[in-house]
Amino acid sequence: GGGGLAIPGNGISNNALSPLMSAPCWPDLIHLDLSKCSLGSEGGRHVGALLCHAPSLKFLSLEGCGLKAAGGSALAQSLDFYWQSHLYSESKPSFKDSIVPGSRIEILNLAKNLLGDRGAVPLLEAILLRNTTNRFFSDSAPVQIWIRKLDLRNNSLGHATARLLLSALKVGGGGGGAG
Repeated sequence: GGGGLAIPGNGISNNALSPLMSAPCWPDLIHLDLSKCSLGSEGGRHVGALLCHAPSLKFLSLEGCGLKAAGGSALAQSLDFYWQSHLYSESKPSFKDSIVPGSRIEILNLAKNLLGDRGAVPLLEAILLRNTTNRFFSDSAPVQIWIRKLDLRNNSLGHATARLLLSALKVGGGGGGAG
């Protein structure tokens, strides 16, 4: 089994994430709590890159990390790139074998980051793409539920995010657990 790393509120900045990625623990890590670390907008990109090294990760907390809209968008781009790299790597088995089929995050805490619609909508679209793709490609790979709980409290979300969440609940049958 894997372990966890909880370092909330310790002044870890986005610059500290790059050296952390070379640690040998990432492939087995299942719990990562970076809550209240000063990751800022660039932190979303760094955390997204980190996910490529942590295929077993099931819990990720970035609560109160100051991601804001730019950080949410950067995290979404990293997640989308990571998943698309896996999805379209059928002709490149060596690349496909080098990464586990997507991160298996089940609990994602992004509360208190002031993402707004500009940060939350791209994140939700990346998550929805992943969940939808899993359903469509279930013949070639087992269906993996990705996000069971998504915490978006205190993010100044607006109508665009609400519409997307409502759409996701309708498509998913209401059992996704956004909350």
